Amino acid sequence: MKSKGNSKGDERSLDMGLELIPTDTWATHALAHVLEMEGRQDEGIEFMKKTMENWKGDYEAALNVYDTEAFSDTHMLMSTLGAENEELTMKLLDSLRKYVRDGSGYSCEVSRTVGLAICEAFVEADKGNFDKAVAILKPLRYKVDVIGGSGAQRDVYELFLINAAMHSQRKEDHQFARCLIAEKKAKKDNAPLTDRLMAQAWRKEGFLLSTTSNEAAKMFDASLTQVVAHLDDDSVGGLQNSVTRMLEADPDFALGHVVASIFEVKNSMDVAQSLASKGKLNDREMLHFNAAKALAAGYLFGMYAFGLEETNFYREAEKQARK
Repeated sequence: MKSKGNSKGDERSLDMGLELIPTDTWATHALAHVLEMEGRQDEGIEFMKKTMENWKGDYEAALNVYDTEAFSDTHMLMSTLGAENEELTMKLLDSLRKYVRDGSGYSCEVSRTVGLAICEAFVEADKGNFDKAVAILKPLRYKVDVIGGSGAQRDVYELFLINAAMHSQRKEDHQFARCLIAEKKAKKDNAPLTDRLMAQAWRKEGFLLSTTSNEAAKMFDASLTQVVAHLDDDSVGGLQNSVTRMLEADPDFALGHVVASIFEVKNSMDVAQSLASKGKLNDREMLHFNAAKALAAGYLFGMYAFGLEETNFYREAEKQARK
């Protein structure tokens, strides 16, 4: 309607329609767009608040009407970067900075909070400064929802952050990328793109997995993360389930069997810990238990310590085990 250039007439028609059918979400959606395109964002927000009871069951429509200028700005800037038009990119960025500095209202606040930062991160990444792009966006990743659009539309920002983190020069950003990918996988398990991203993230580390199974690669990452962090991640069914799913997906995955053996050590140590806490181990067994515990915790000299404890050089064993 607005595209035909008669926004005032559109607004009157929509008002009349909503008087007849207040629950018409598309009329609500259209009127919100008219208000937004007229630059009347605050009025539009107030309108949405007053009519919330009429449309709140239609979540997708509700999300769409909350699109902000910042949402449009970020997509426009992606276009200028894609077209390699540096002049237009800088004009847009300068205009956005001026708007954030001098403007007011809800839409301006969204631009100030996340919109400008997203655009600046895009520009830094385009220059190859991926570490700077990550530093800009990482603190804001849970605030992006305010920019508007649907979840599917906003996914571009998360995918951008993952890509920037994988290409960053900082090792901690690579780990952050894998965390983001695991988070996406937890939210939507059947996601081939996410599986490919995880495999790509490991390749960036120079860690090529011998398996061709996306499921095995995903469960390998989940298993290794849980082993190292000494936890059970319920989102993937815990460590034992992760190891089982990994080897079921690819029984010939050699590195998968290595992780499985680590899991078995951890599992056995948990049993031994339980027995030790109940006083079921004698003094000599406790020496062996402490040495094995040091080994299971990752101390490189754990096995050497085990041998020293066998000959009762306990203090030297403890010292060596903790090098």
